[in-house]
Amino acid sequence: MAGRVYGLESVSQRVRVRTPGKHIVMFVAGAGLLVAAASVGVSVVDHGAEQSAETVTSAAAAQNTIALREFLVDLAPDRHGRTAYLRLNAIVSFRGEGSAAAALFNLRRAEVEERIAFLLRGLSREDFEGEEGMARVKSELLRRVNLVIAPESAADVLIADLVIQ
Repeated sequence: MAGRVYGLESVSQRVRVRTPGKHIVMFVAGAGLLVAAASVGVSVVDHGAEQSAETVTSAAAAQNTIALREFLVDLAPDRHGRTAYLRLNAIVSFRGEGSAAAALFNLRRAEVEERIAFLLRGLSREDFEGEEGMARVKSELLRRVNLVIAPESAADVLIADLVIQ
């Protein structure tokens, strides 16, 4: 009897460790919904710009665009020491059809892409946070492109796809 009583006492004193499976699934589903809602919100903001379709069409016709290769780089560690990975697809736009800047860009494409890759490796996840951070990154990308193709210049660098993981 004493053995059974001892066995019952040890069972009642045991701490039950539960795997929070339902909680993990709910957290992942909630995070997925937030990401989906954020992407829908961004597209709504982008489409809600106060430009008519004619203005956008004429601006696109006046600009020549060249897509850069896809960049896959390790970002610098953030202030907490965490590293992240970046995938970036960007498009460089030039003023005018068949501009001299676009021709010069095509000749010096390897140097432009090397400078951009070097820039991206020096950035951290925190550099991409917020509207101001993205504006700084875009302006620095444009500056790097314009340094290589000087005395010509590009009109803008558009970020087509950006994933930080």
